[in-house]
Amino acid sequence: MFRKASELFLFFVLLIIGAFLVNQKLPVYYHNKGIEFYEQGAYDKAIVELNKALRINPNLALVHYNLANVYLSKGLDAEAIEEYKKVIKLQPQNKKAYLRLVRLFLNKEMYQEASQWLGQAKALVGQDADMEELAQQATFGSAADSLNKGIDSFLKGDKNNAYTLVAEAIKTSPGLAYSYYVLATFYYLDKNLAKAEETLEGLIDQDPRYGSAYALLGDIYFEKGDFTKAIGLYKSAIQFNPGNPNFYNNLGLAYMETEQYSEAAVYLEKALSLDPHNFNILYSLASVTRDSGKSEQATTLYQRLINAVPGYLNAHNDLGDIYKQQGRSRDAANEYLSEISYCEQKLAGDQDNVAFLNSLAYAYAGIGNYLKAGELIKKAIVLAPNYRRAYLTLAHIQELSGDPGGALATLNQARSLPGENNFIDRITSELKQTGSSSNK
Repeated sequence: MFRKASELFLFFVLLIIGAFLVNQKLPVYYHNKGIEFYEQGAYDKAIVELNKALRINPNLALVHYNLANVYLSKGLDAEAIEEYKKVIKLQPQNKKAYLRLVRLFLNKEMYQEASQWLGQAKALVGQDADMEELAQQATFGSAADSLNKGIDSFLKGDKNNAYTLVAEAIKTSPGLAYSYYVLATFYYLDKNLAKAEETLEGLIDQDPRYGSAYALLGDIYFEKGDFTKAIGLYKSAIQFNPGNPNFYNNLGLAYMETEQYSEAAVYLEKALSLDPHNFNILYSLASVTRDSGKSEQATTLYQRLINAVPGYLNAHNDLGDIYKQQGRSRDAANEYLSEISYCEQKLAGDQDNVAFLNSLAYAYAGIGNYLKAGELIKKAIVLAPNYRRAYLTLAHIQELSGDPGGALATLNQARSLPGENNFIDRITSELKQTGSSSNK
């Protein structure tokens, strides 16, 4: 009996040892089988085999790591994230798992999570070139994400949140020049020109080659009426970004305001060559060509514009003015009537749009209906008391209707509004000459 009991005990010992050995070998078998399926692209079969290994021993970090890789290849990001986390829990200094996990968060634009795990990795693994590169990506991505959200908030009218988000972006990545440019743009759009100017000058000190900063600063001086300063800034913008058609366009407009029409035409033509389908540039080129006295060339440009965009605001009025100067009364009337038809159609759905009211008033004045023109432009001024173009149109109507004194008074009102006065000065001088001639 004693011998049989000893044999039975030995049998159980051998059974336990055998089970232990099998328990050690089976996970390796299932793991290797899973890797074979993974390399073949049979991801579902790979997942089954790797999970078999983990059911036997859930503490195998390598199996969790490779299972995460399979999930990642299959597009199961959430499952992959959980497996990488399990690897790190089992092996807190596993650099590969940290790198994979952080890159996954970055690809999903989960910048806060990426930064958190990078912080843990830095503490446990240490900083190296790979970690530093990912940290820079996380910082930049986080700042860019805040900026995009800030721009979206600004466009939706939530300006307080927009400014807060831009401030967060600057705090996250103080060296990111674009953050300051966005902030300056917000100030500019809010008509806080002093803060916009201050921000842009700081940006240029930080990054003297940031072309868009010079361009926006040029826009500020353009609005102030300092066209000489604006011209210099636009040229600097072009120096650092010679492929941007808007910079050439704005430079051309600045030259136009100083009545340097030849220079204006050169830059507007360059802008149009860079962006041939930009009809705003085409309109600017047509206008400067008209103002330089080249009526035939201007007519061709306006007709090209109207053929492409029949309802381009003010284009019919401008062409009508050229025809009127040429004595082509019928052609002029047809252009004014086309402007009237377009504007009235637009105003049917947006009756308080001052731009359409202004253009409509100008067109009615063109066909001699000064009463209607006056009613429309006065409505526009009531709706937008600081809309300078409306005052210029009113002065135009008053001049055409035989009231040069009223036109001069209106121009003086326009002069008191923010913006440039060169154009108003020129019209005032012409009106004074008209008035003195009529008194003789």
